[in-house]
Amino acid sequence: MSEHATEWLNAFLDGELHEPHLRQVQDHLARCAACRAELEDLRGVSQILKEAASSEANQPSDRFIAELIRMLPPREYPVAPWKGKH
Repeated sequence: MSEHATEWLNAFLDGELHEPHLRQVQDHLARCAACRAELEDLRGVSQILKEAASSEANQPSDRFIAELIRMLPPREYPVAPWKGKH
């Protein structure tokens, strides 16, 4: 496994991993706070998608997407190092 288990987290969350990958991801998550945080973010997105799909199933797709975006938590993005410097 590489430095982080990012490539395996979706499969882990969906219950699609089997030995030996399952054990490797579990062991990695036990020691890697960054991957645990990423997994929690994925769980949050998954929950939002489930809620949006169940409550907005009969809406046109553009309205569904707008509602989904509205439900996402705000995210702060770092300013690129070159912005604001001339």
